[in-house]
Amino acid sequence: MLPREGAEAEDVIAAALTHDGVDIRRRCTVRSVSSEFGLAGSAILEDGTTVEFERMLVAVGKTPNTSELGLDLACVDTDASGYVVVTDTLRTSAERIWAAGDVTGLGHFTHTAGVNASIAAANAILGLRRTADRRVVPRVTFTQPEVAAVGIHDDDTSTARHRVVTVQHRDLDRAITESESQGFTRVVFDRTGVVIGATIVGPRAGESLAEVTLAVKQKMTASQLSGTTHPPIRPTTMRCGMPACRSPVNNSAAECSASLSGRWPEFGAPACGEPHVTDGVINTTSPDHARVKA
Repeated sequence: MLPREGAEAEDVIAAALTHDGVDIRRRCTVRSVSSEFGLAGSAILEDGTTVEFERMLVAVGKTPNTSELGLDLACVDTDASGYVVVTDTLRTSAERIWAAGDVTGLGHFTHTAGVNASIAAANAILGLRRTADRRVVPRVTFTQPEVAAVGIHDDDTSTARHRVVTVQHRDLDRAITESESQGFTRVVFDRTGVVIGATIVGPRAGESLAEVTLAVKQKMTASQLSGTTHPPIRPTTMRCGMPACRSPVNNSAAECSASLSGRWPEFGAPACGEPHVTDGVINTTSPDHARVKA
């Protein structure tokens, strides 16, 4: 359902939809569809199962509609898929033409199109050389709970180069108090403690991701985030993400610290509890129950 966001995020959303009465069939292919009058009908799955429906909605994705614009006459190049080819400053192959939005293929998001349109306009009209950010592009799926992510995904990490810290919201008192304990916050750090990615699944996850997006953009460390005094906000927004930026290991666990880091001060204040290793995951008895994926 959510191939870009990982299996754990997908499982949370699937469970929420199932709880709402949605019949979900994952990882299966529709073999054929029959319908009367183009409305209600039935779909036959690859395993032979028949699913009746009243209306069918099909997600077919997006393709650029540039073939009839005559771009070749303006000397504007497109790639094999029809996207307009642009430089980092969003200039096309035609010296006096800039492009922004879905037509460039730089992320099919409203917020990306808005930012890049501003950059293209400033460069075209004012003669500036501002560049579009292809590295830090946040995204939000507005399910309930929301799924938000930015930067490197934990599926693309390696234990030699990254640290992945996961906090389950069911372990946080504030989330429990509001009965909104579904989901998790996962932050990815490089070996020096710089925040390079995050995935948040929970209520208003898109709002929570804003601060992490800035951290990834500015190459901030975990200690800079966790050491910043935050105002009182709704319990299950950014508050849930802060434990992921704190060290889950104290000074009595030097052997664990050495194997994972060597620079644990970059990860903020030490935890209060004694860590133990289970299935390759370091758990502590700290109030935040932070977990580090080894």
